[in-house]
Amino acid sequence: MKTREKPFKKILVGVDFSDASKAALAESCRLARQQDGTLYVLHVVDISMLESIGKFSHFSEPEIISSIEERLRAFCNEVVGNFSEIHLTVKTGHPVKDFANASEEIKPDLVVLGAWGSIPHSDQTTGTTVKQIVQECKTDVLLMKPRESDKFSKVVACIDFSNYDVPIIRAANQLCISDEATLEIIHLFFPPWKNESLLTEERLVVSPDFEIEYRAVLRV
Repeated sequence: MKTREKPFKKILVGVDFSDASKAALAESCRLARQQDGTLYVLHVVDISMLESIGKFSHFSEPEIISSIEERLRAFCNEVVGNFSEIHLTVKTGHPVKDFANASEEIKPDLVVLGAWGSIPHSDQTTGTTVKQIVQECKTDVLLMKPRESDKFSKVVACIDFSNYDVPIIRAANQLCISDEATLEIIHLFFPPWKNESLLTEERLVVSPDFEIEYRAVLRV
C-alpha cells in the first residue's frame, strides 16, 4: 500500500476469467458503488498465445479478439450486473507490461487483481504474473481470493513504523467502516540479532532487557 489520501474513485481490475479474478471484479464493483467510482476492467491477451491459436485454428486474429471481448462482457454481466460506470478493454501484448502501461494511462486510485491466475499455484500464494504486476504498478494493489461473504468481517493491518503505516491503516479503516468490520493492527518484531547475515551469535552481545524496553515503547 503506497501513500494515498483520496478515496477509490477510479478502480482498475485485471480479469483472466479465473475464480480469483471473479472475486477481484466483484470487490472492485462493490468499492466503486460505495464511493461513486468508475470501474475499468482490463483483460490482456498474451501475444504468444494469440499467435499459437492463429496457427492451429481457422479463426483470424480479429475474430479471436472479438470472441474474447464477448466473453469479457458476459463475465462482467454475470458478476456486476447492471453497474453502469464500467469500461471494458481487451488488449494484446505482454500481460505484465501492457497491464502496467494501461495503469499508467488510466491512473487509477486502486488496482485489484486475483491472487492467482487461471492455473492456481499449489506452492505459492500468488501467481508469478500477479507478483510482477504488483511490482510494476505505481498505485495501490489489492489482491483478492475467492470468498463466501461479500463483506469483510475482520481486517488486519500489519505495520512496521515506516511511512507506509498511515495510508495502510487509513485504507484498512475505510474498509472496516463501510463493512462494519473489526480492525486489528499487528506489528511483528523480529530481533535483528537473529539475522544470521549480520553478525554471528558469538560476536553479538544482546541486553536481556532489550525486549522489555522495546515492548514498553510500543505501549506508549
